[in-house]
Amino acid sequence: MTREKIRFVEKMHLLPRSVRTLARMIGLILAALQLASPLPPPKILWIQTLPVAADEFSTVMLPNGSGMLHIEAHVKNAERVYFWVNFLDGLEENRQLIYEDLNGSDGWAVEFPYDKEKGFSYQLIALVTGANRGIGYELVK
Repeated sequence: MTREKIRFVEKMHLLPRSVRTLARMIGLILAALQLASPLPPPKILWIQTLPVAADEFSTVMLPNGSGMLHIEAHVKNAERVYFWVNFLDGLEENRQLIYEDLNGSDGWAVEFPYDKEKGFSYQLIALVTGANRGIGYELVK
């Protein structure tokens, strides 16, 4: 055999092995993808408000004067948590985004300042989004 034919045979010998290796790797990747479950949806486990808790209608009756309302969400599978508030003022109801938390490493929470001479009512709403593009929504209870 000539030197060129020997090189060709060596290359042909290597090609099937690399093709087999590649096929094995692709098979393993496909098997792993089939076993992997889709990302679970985001879920709000519970929400806590301080200094006063929300009632069964998600309404917080704030005391007279000014202060800070602490709202903390305990969630699973979240990328973002949005905190909304409905200002309940007689018949008028205005929903407003008060905070968008993009990083849960320090907890999913917000300090909401209030300042009213009389007690005031807020209805709190939390919305959570996850990596699977799912949405969890809850009136704070």
